Parts: sequence; structure tokens; C-alpha cells
Amino acid sequence: MSENMTNENNTAVNEIADGAVNVDPQESENTRSGSDSQDYGKSQNNIDQQPADDSQKKPEKKGYGAKGLIRDIIIVAAIVGLLLFFIKPIIVKQTSMLPTLQENNYLFLSRQAYTFGEPERGDIVVFPHQDGEEEELYIKRIIGLPGDVINIKDGKVYVNGKAEDDSYTKDGVTPGSVKDFKVPKGQLYVMGDNRVVSIDSRDPSVGTVKIDDVTGQAIFRLWPFSEIGTVK
Repeated sequence: MSENMTNENNTAVNEIADGAVNVDPQESENTRSGSDSQDYGKSQNNIDQQPADDSQKKPEKKGYGAKGLIRDIIIVAAIVGLLLFFIKPIIVKQTSMLPTLQENNYLFLSRQAYTFGEPERGDIVVFPHQDGEEEELYIKRIIGLPGDVINIKDGKVYVNGKAEDDSYTKDGVTPGSVKDFKVPKGQLYVMGDNRVVSIDSRDPSVGTVKIDDVTGQAIFRLWPFSEIGTVK
């Protein structure tokens, strides 16, 4: 009977030891010497104290909620506001910039182009123009910078005495006559690429454009996709 009890105790100890870590041989010896009941009781208590379901330890997931929605709306609004501070989208609705720009071209303007940089000849810019009671946005190309002297004769444009390359214009001809016009300080002399129909700085109703009045510089064409890319 004593031998059977010892085997039963050893079996209980072995069952616990199978799930333990770093079992000390001395403790096993003590177990065989009569302390197995006490150790088993402690081990059983430790097992009983462990949660039966590990999922109880995990925090409950909270719903998205109104606060999360409001936060996301604020973030999106801030990003859009920041983009619109630097970028302005426009759609071309006239033919004065043919063949470079066509009607319904979708463009992005750089609002801060001349806040951080200087205008250059050849830049395509947008500016407001008061046409009767309505204000419209005109899109033209910079031909003359402040201090430049403009002459137009025999269908050619001369900037500071040098004939302009008109290969990018629609007809290669610039109607009108301008003699020794000096572009005022802080202003720009602009013309459309479709010189025959464009209303621009040659027309007294438009004249030169203040740099501070420029809405933005055309930098990127999004539509049509076949011509997507930077605007030159």
C-alpha cells in the first residue's frame, strides 16, 4: 500500500512538472520525501488563479464614434486648406493660348510662385481683369519683365532690341504696333500665344499687369490625360 501511494504522488508531481519551467532536482527530491502534498496545493492554487480565458486580458475594442469622425474631418480640412494655400485649380475656357493650351484644359496654378521666386519671361500666368461689370480671369504668357523695352512691328515682337522666338505661337505673327514701351516697375507685359485673337497688354483695356495681382503661375496640366505634365 505504501508503494502504491508513492507511485500516485510521483505521478501527480510529474503531471505538474510537465507544465513547469526550470524544475529544480532538489525540489523533486523534497517531493519524494513527503512535501509533495504541500507543493501540489500551491501549484494548484496558482493554476486556479489564472484566468480560464486569455481573451479576458484584452481590452475591449471601442467603436469609431463621433469624436473619431470629427477628428478625421478636421485633419482632411486642414490638408485641403494647406494645399489650396499653395495650389489653385482652374479650367481654361478661352482660345487665346492656342496652341499651347486648349479649351477645357484642367490646370494647377502655383499661388505662391512669386512670393518665393521671381517671374520669368515665358511663364504662363493667370490674373484678374475687370471686363465691364464682371471680373474675369485671364491666362497669358509673360513677354516683358519690369524695365524691359517692348517693340512690335512687321508682325514681330522685340524685347530689348532682340526679336522674340515666336515658333510657339499659333500663327507666328503678332498684329499691332508698339514703339519703345518700357515695362513699369513691379509690372509685367503679357500676351496670349494666339496673338491674332488675344486681348492682352497690347490692348489699353488690359495694359501691363501688376505682379502683386497675379493669381498664380500655371505649372501643371492634369487634363487631358494625353497631355498630362508640366506646363512650359
